[in-house]
Amino acid sequence: MDKKATWDRFYTESSSSTNTFKHFEWFFGFDAVRDFIMPLLQTKPHPDGLLQVLDMGCGTSALGPCIYRHSPLPVRVTCADISPIAVRLMREQVQTKAIQPHNLSSRLEFVELDCTQLHEHYGCSSVDLIVDKGTTDALLRSKEGKLKANQVLKQCLMVIETS
Repeated sequence: MDKKATWDRFYTESSSSTNTFKHFEWFFGFDAVRDFIMPLLQTKPHPDGLLQVLDMGCGTSALGPCIYRHSPLPVRVTCADISPIAVRLMREQVQTKAIQPHNLSSRLEFVELDCTQLHEHYGCSSVDLIVDKGTTDALLRSKEGKLKANQVLKQCLMVIETS
């Protein structure tokens, strides 16, 4: 489950089986963690004025867009996935639905990103909150699972804001 091709195939098949887009929630949706996540967004803003939130391995989950939509404070939510198909589907969905944030300064972006290489997209101590619903679990189930999960954890520790 650590191969890009596996996820590309999964999202291609799931999007072609129906003509209507449907978010796919691996373990839980936003409502299950809303009361836990939203208080975490009440911290001091990042130097650029936006709390930096990374939804790591977002797939086609609605979690990142819901954080963007519901946060009362300005946030920049980056939904990152290794699959360009998932990223494309999410971009199209957001453009189609024209999701409006609670805070008009908030930003939402979708990027193709290997989470074992977070430092290539972010600088050190540049992210305030990282959300991972199943990426680490999927990596741990792969042949090189412990090594890859360790890489992801090291990358998260490198980019997370600690002050």
